[in-house]
Amino acid sequence: LMHLGDYEASLDLHERALALIAWLDATGQPLHATARGNLATLHYQGGDYARAEQVFRETLELEESYLSPGHPRLAATLNNIASSVQYQGRLEEAEPLYLEAIAIARASLGREHAELGNFLQNLASLYDDQELYAQSERVYRESIRVHEASLGRTNPNTALLLRNFALNRYAVGELEEAEALLREALASVTGGLGPDHLDT
Repeated sequence: LMHLGDYEASLDLHERALALIAWLDATGQPLHATARGNLATLHYQGGDYARAEQVFRETLELEESYLSPGHPRLAATLNNIASSVQYQGRLEEAEPLYLEAIAIARASLGREHAELGNFLQNLASLYDDQELYAQSERVYRESIRVHEASLGRTNPNTALLLRNFALNRYAVGELEEAEALLREALASVTGGLGPDHLDT
């Protein structure tokens, strides 16, 4: 329902799920953290970043109570908190959260895992928002390397990353590189998702 855009109906079901978890006396268990994380994602997708941040932080507190400090699940939740903070305009506060997520992901998932590539891409977008284009370029290039290793150069997710990096190149006046990246991304997305897809 969330992915269909029916946020109201999805919210109702999330709240019913959490009520059932309380009734089952499963509060504080992994199922509870999963349900809260899903609710946070709903708020995030609906654009309520302040509420999403709050629920993601509650999710992290739950996860930290039963997961080891280096567990990749913690990295994902930290990344989600950072993104929620970033979209509220608190850019400097988001950076250490992304960096912690990236450090955990590198240690637990390895240096060629797609999720690490996503976290790096998010950090790069943060640096773009801060107009720290040189730092952003460095992180984008690492993210592209990770995506190539884990997903392949022509994967639609890699293509969208190339599109975002192209905007970085455009911002610093590297127009030829920006155009080449956009053309490559367009070809990959068109081939993978079709000419009528929204990303195309």
